[in-house]
Amino acid sequence: MNENIVAIIFRLLNFVGLFALFFYLFKKYALQMIIVQIGQKESILKNLFNRQQALEQEQYLLDECVTKEAQVCADLKEKIIRWRKLVDQSLTGRDQERTDRIKLLSQVAHQKAENHAMSQVKKSVLSTITMQAQGALAKRFTDTKEGQEFIKPIIDFLRKSTS
Repeated sequence: MNENIVAIIFRLLNFVGLFALFFYLFKKYALQMIIVQIGQKESILKNLFNRQQALEQEQYLLDECVTKEAQVCADLKEKIIRWRKLVDQSLTGRDQERTDRIKLLSQVAHQKAENHAMSQVKKSVLSTITMQAQGALAKRFTDTKEGQEFIKPIIDFLRKSTS
């Protein structure tokens, strides 16, 4: 039994020695690399977190910009609709004015044509009346001097009114 106890103690000492050697080697070589890698991972995570926050802030600003531009577009659309209505009203007004002018010019031309026709009729009638009056008056007052003085102003008046 003594030997078993001594063997167990030596085995424990060997285990403790190996454990101490393993702990020493781990602490000297592996622990530094693990700490550096953990630091690198933490740095990467911190950078990713900062980048995520920056991207979220940028997305928020872009959303605000899109909202503002959508409002500007809606306002512009309303202005375009109002301008289009004003232009349509203006064109309708111009078309109405043009129609009224054409109607008025047509009426004026028609009136001028009627006046010209009436003037031609008057000239024709007055010319005929003048000749008939001159013939009739000449027959009646040809012999007397007073007759000639009476006929001359009437004939001159009729000639002036026909021209």
